[in-house]
Amino acid sequence: MKDPIKGFYASSTVREILGNGFVLTPEQESNIIEFFTFYNEKDRYQYWRRKIAIWIRDDLGDWIDRRKKLQKVTVRSKGWYKLMYADWESEYKKSSDMVKRSLPSCEEYWINKGFSREEAKIKVSESQSVKGQTYKKKYEGKHRHNSVRCVEFWMDRGFTLEEAEQKVYNVQARNLDFFIDTYGYVEGVKRYNESRNKRQKTWETKDREEHGKVTLPKSYNPDGQEMQAVHGFIKANDIDPEKCRFGAPADQFYQYIPNVGYRRYDLAVYSDSDRKNLELVFEFHGPGHVNFSDYDESMRDQLITANGKVLKHLGKYGDAYDNDKAKRDHILNTYPGVKYVVMWHHDLKDKKFLMEELSTNG
Repeated sequence: MKDPIKGFYASSTVREILGNGFVLTPEQESNIIEFFTFYNEKDRYQYWRRKIAIWIRDDLGDWIDRRKKLQKVTVRSKGWYKLMYADWESEYKKSSDMVKRSLPSCEEYWINKGFSREEAKIKVSESQSVKGQTYKKKYEGKHRHNSVRCVEFWMDRGFTLEEAEQKVYNVQARNLDFFIDTYGYVEGVKRYNESRNKRQKTWETKDREEHGKVTLPKSYNPDGQEMQAVHGFIKANDIDPEKCRFGAPADQFYQYIPNVGYRRYDLAVYSDSDRKNLELVFEFHGPGHVNFSDYDESMRDQLITANGKVLKHLGKYGDAYDNDKAKRDHILNTYPGVKYVVMWHHDLKDKKFLMEELSTNG
């Protein structure tokens, strides 16, 4: 690679951003040398040189860290602009306005061509229809690489598998981390609180049972560990499947738990085939759970691990404990006399299916 300092001074793009008479400080020169030595990307020298010039102009430091973060966000997204510019909102709006004027999927594009607002709306609809068909043909079978709810999407953008799993967890949970990651700390906290208030208002104004049905999962894995555990338990304990609720979402046993929401249970066993008198509730607890007797409050903020490996997408021990305890306590308080049986993942591995081999009441 040629001398990065000489190249930086010689770049017309850099001079345009910083002015012809700009002079680097010794610290900036050192950082530039470190930056290009660290990455050794001579084929992208001009690309990064322009970005460094912007960071110098806007007095934004930590170039190597900034470069790492840029590789992990979608280009031209809000997160990208926050890393690129001090006045990122202005630059983002400028870019968005330019996009609106140049894409057939935006009304401004057609209005600039002389169409009325109503005609532009029709044109946009036609454009989106054609684009949708094209997208479907191009990406059929590849949707996992284009969905923020899939690890493939994040790994394509440079995240490790563990980081990608955490991203998916944040998106699905829409927790505080998701909002901060998407909108920055101040705006993220604001939007997170607004979202929580909106959900609370929804529960207060809608029929809980009807609203809960809408939020229930639409699919399940019939060959997963959970179903292996359920089928093994039913067979080993000579339980009549006709007296049970389990399996597909429509057949599962759900309960509304105050201040928690709807929760499903892996298996509900009744004393009769009409399924009116609940007798037993069975839960399979995989690696994302913590044994009540093993839990200590000092574990609350620790990420869940399995075989010494941190599983970020499963969240923290405290959240898992609170959720499982709420589910257990609800059953024991609502259905006095009902037996609550828990099978742990190591029980499944050891093929311990008999009721007397498993934990009761948690």
